[in-house]
Amino acid sequence: MTILSLEKGQIASVITALEMTSRPDISIQPQNTDILDAENQRYHLEYWQNPETAPYLDLFRQIGSPWLWFSRLELDSSELQALITHPKIEIYRLRDQDQQIIGLVELDFRQEGQCEIVFFGLSSACLGKKLGHPMMRHTLSKAWRPDVRRVWLHSCSLDHPAALRFYQKHQFRPFQRMIEIHEDPRLTGLLPKEAAPHIPVID
Repeated sequence: MTILSLEKGQIASVITALEMTSRPDISIQPQNTDILDAENQRYHLEYWQNPETAPYLDLFRQIGSPWLWFSRLELDSSELQALITHPKIEIYRLRDQDQQIIGLVELDFRQEGQCEIVFFGLSSACLGKKLGHPMMRHTLSKAWRPDVRRVWLHSCSLDHPAALRFYQKHQFRPFQRMIEIHEDPRLTGLLPKEAAPHIPVID
């Protein structure tokens, strides 16, 4: 057994990459690819065309701060704007019945024949409301296109503890595991110190 000691101020996570190489059973695909239902509530998964950086980052922080998402926060404004408006990257927002934005999906089609689900998440207040499964079914209906042969994503040990089980339930198969070591984004100023309180800050 190998134990790796981190420097103070660093965090580490185990990344698991998962994939599916054939389209799921068509019976699980939604009939309407914009409206999803959960617990007698209707939600709208809307395409967000050419988002501006400020509202994008607001939503990114809203969804991702509890799980220490920080990759987009490391980019400067021009890099981020070029990325989120790239013609082969599609971003979707989930709205509730009160038109509040409560979810984020980001799909990357830049690699020929593939779609990466780069981000998939819900606001913390929406967890446990059985929204994840219909949201994923809608996401897969958008990811699987005639020219796509593989859909993949990655999860890490900083994510919700049920994330890996959730993805496998949707027919993703793990194919690679990696270790990522990074400066704690709460110490570099990318995220507030109170983000992800279940992961202690060691400085």
